[in-house]
Amino acid sequence: MEKDDFLRQEKERNHAKKFTTKLNQPGLILLLSAAFCSLWAQYTQRSSILWFALGFFLAPITIIVLLYKSSNDLNNGKMKPWDQ
Repeated sequence: MEKDDFLRQEKERNHAKKFTTKLNQPGLILLLSAAFCSLWAQYTQRSSILWFALGFFLAPITIIVLLYKSSNDLNNGKMKPWDQ
C-alpha cells in the first residue's frame, strides 16, 4: 500500500513540475522581449521604462514598432549603425 501511495505522489509531483515549466516559458519570453526593448530605448535615448512596459505587455506589436522606428532613425541619420 505504501508503494502505491509513493508512486501516486511521485506522479503528481512530476505533473506539477511539467505544468509550472509550461507556465514559465511565456513569461520568460515576455521578460526577454521587455529587456530587449528597454536596452534599445536606452541606446536610442528614449524612455526605457515605457519601452520595457510596452515590450512586456504588447511583445509582438512592440517588436515590429521597434524595428520600424530603428529603420527610420538609421535612414534619417538620428542613429548610427550598431557596428560603429
